[in-house]
Amino acid sequence: MIVALIAGVLYFTVFSSSSTHKISANFTEAIGVYPGTPVKILGVNVGQVTKVHPEGASVRVEMSYDTKYKLPKGVGAVLVANSLVSDRYIQLTPAYTG
Repeated sequence: MIVALIAGVLYFTVFSSSSTHKISANFTEAIGVYPGTPVKILGVNVGQVTKVHPEGASVRVEMSYDTKYKLPKGVGAVLVANSLVSDRYIQLTPAYTG
């Protein structure tokens, strides 16, 4: 019984630990942003949009990013369009420098 409990806790700790952090941002509009839209830091893909929710006069965008990347306090998110007809991506700014 105790061995099964220890094995269960070990399995939960090792295999179910999340390798991503979740954050969200509110935008006045989020045209061209969908689940799967890339999230970048300094132009490097670090995650993706997981959900997009209209909330009255704003749009809440939920994102996940890899835990190996650190974000500074007060990080912001900017919606970037490569061109008029291309998909968009979310840029997290500023980059962590400490």
